[in-house]
Parts: sequence; C-alpha cells; structure tokens
Amino acid sequence: MRKVILFTILVLAASLQYSDAQCKKVAKKCLPSLTPYIYTGQLNSTTLFEGESAELVMTFTGGQQYRVLACASDNLGAVSVVILDSKRKVVFNNKDHNGSPSWDLRIGATDDYTIQIGVPASTTNKAGNIEQSGCVAVLVGFRNVE
Repeated sequence: MRKVILFTILVLAASLQYSDAQCKKVAKKCLPSLTPYIYTGQLNSTTLFEGESAELVMTFTGGQQYRVLACASDNLGAVSVVILDSKRKVVFNNKDHNGSPSWDLRIGATDDYTIQIGVPASTTNKAGNIEQSGCVAVLVGFRNVE
C-alpha cells in the first residue's frame, strides 16, 4: 500500500512539473507580443481541456496602461477572451475584435477585473478519442500613462 501511495505521489509531482514547464514555454513564446509594455513577471497559467474555461481576477492600478495577452498551446487553437469589470460588465470580448488574443486598457481608478479564458470544444473529436489539453497562460504588461 505504501509503495502505491509513493508511486502516485511521484507520478503527480512529475506531471505537475511537466505542466509547469509546458506553461513556461507557452508564456515565453508570447512574451514578445507584450512589447512595448513591461511584463509584470507574474505567470498566470493553467492546463485546460477542449471545451473548458477558467477565470482569473486581477487588480489593475489607476494611472497605468495595461496589455492583457492570452496565449495557448498550439494544439488548442484560438482561445476566447472576455474581460469583465468589478460590476461584471463586459469591457472586452475578443470575439468582437477578430479573435485578438490581447487588449490594451487604460485604468483611471484602481479596480478588479475578471479575465475569462475559454478553449473551444473540438468539432473533430469522435467518441472514444482523447480530448486535447494544453496550457493557457495570461500575461500582463504595464506602462505609465503620460
């Protein structure tokens, strides 16, 4: 029994380390798209399967301009990005911007925003096939408003 538990822990640790490495690779690939903004250095990422979504709440500081950029593993396709203000009003939906993975916003007053990321459901998967999964990362850059 002890060997089974130890094996399970080792497999879980190895898969988490692989997932973390995969997400860092995805984020690194997308970093140039933040230019001329300064990357905050905070990696917000998760592994999602086809058809899944995730939410991230971030506080943006007044007097700054930000770029929010969503990146995904190539096998997931284009992700949906919806940004809501603290009153849950949609302030950005990439569906309305030709699927753009990024959005630049100027913040007047410090506030919380919710970033919703969705991975499209596969249209080619048939019963019995394994769903694709991959990393989805949200990168944020900032610069002072002048």
